[in-house]
Amino acid sequence: AYYHLVVSQYPDFSPSYDYVNTDYPTFTPYAAGQQNTYAGGMYYWKVEARDSSGTVIVTSDGWMFTIGSYLYLPIINK
Repeated sequence: AYYHLVVSQYPDFSPSYDYVNTDYPTFTPYAAGQQNTYAGGMYYWKVEARDSSGTVIVTSDGWMFTIGSYLYLPIINK
């Protein structure tokens, strides 16, 4: 069995933005030399447990996370 993590910018997961298959119960997306793998915005994720033939055994609820984009404003002293 393995886990299939699905990430999307839409709550119905269509289309998917990213996915990964892993044997591990945790996953952190990472791109070498980059601070954030995903651009700022709202994302949804879910995990499917699959058997060795790829059949979905169980699917988690969908969850949401947000990667912030920062707005830097100058400080004006009066």
